[in-house]
Order: sequence, then C-alpha cells, then structure tokens
Amino acid sequence: MGIFSNKNQLLKEGQYWAEMLNMDWAQTKAGDDMLVVEFFLPNKGKTGKALFPQVNGFFKSEAQRACEILLGVADPENLDAFFMLVGKAKGSHFVLEVTNHQKISGEITQNFLVRPVVTPWTDTAFLESTNRRSELTDARSKRCNRKGEDKAFAPSWIEQEGV
Repeated sequence: MGIFSNKNQLLKEGQYWAEMLNMDWAQTKAGDDMLVVEFFLPNKGKTGKALFPQVNGFFKSEAQRACEILLGVADPENLDAFFMLVGKAKGSHFVLEVTNHQKISGEITQNFLVRPVVTPWTDTAFLESTNRRSELTDARSKRCNRKGEDKAFAPSWIEQEGV
C-alpha cells in the first residue's frame, strides 16, 4: 500500500487543536474563488491546509464559518479588509474537525473544517511547542549577546594591574 492509496489517510476522523498560520484567497484551476486556511497541529507536529472552493453551498457556508471563527467577521467587505484581518488573526487557535466524505465514484476524501475552541486552550503539546519556541528564541538572543560581549575589549589598564 503506497501513499497514493485511498486507504492512506493523513489524519483520522476527529477533532484536533490547531493554530492558524495564514489565510489566503486564491483561485482553483477551474477559476473558482477559494478560501485557504493554513494551520499547524501541535499534537502531530504537522502543518496543512483547509481548502474551501466556492463551488457549492456547503463550502461557501464553511468558508464563512471559518472567517467568522478566525477573523471575527463572516464576510469581509473586500480583499483589503480580509487581508488586514488575516494579519491580525495569525496565531489564532481553533479546532480542526476532520471528516471523511465518500464521493459518487467511491473515492474517500477528507474535509478539514474550522470549529471554535469550546474549552480553554490547555493542550500540553501546544504549550510544550510554544515553550520550545521560546527557549530557542532565548538561546538565540543569548548567543547574540555573548558575541557582542566577546567583541568588546577590556581597557589596557586591566592587564597592567593584574585584575
């Protein structure tokens, strides 16, 4: 069984804590508008994208729900307002709901749907990943400070006095 098999699913059906990395308004190959929500799953250490092509009522309503949850507005008035809201909302937390859908052809696809966080964000894996990011940032700034201190030179009188 290879990675292109129908039985190979990226995620099991269920709900996952997620962090929004970015949102975009793109076009499908057919030229239809599409909302794209890029996310990070701390428990899985994976990133992914939820796609909402504006081809039917289901995806349109799910795109509006995603905007309402992540941006606070279900239908931004224009693309400038949309991208301004996206800039402010990066890093927002939500619940990613994964559902399987069987097409008429028999092929099973997965829907990634945006849902609100009902309980407070207490996911330890997320907190650990955030702590790791903070530790890396702290270590990086300490290294930079040390390099700056190493470049500083002592006055010549220190060597003469034996200090």
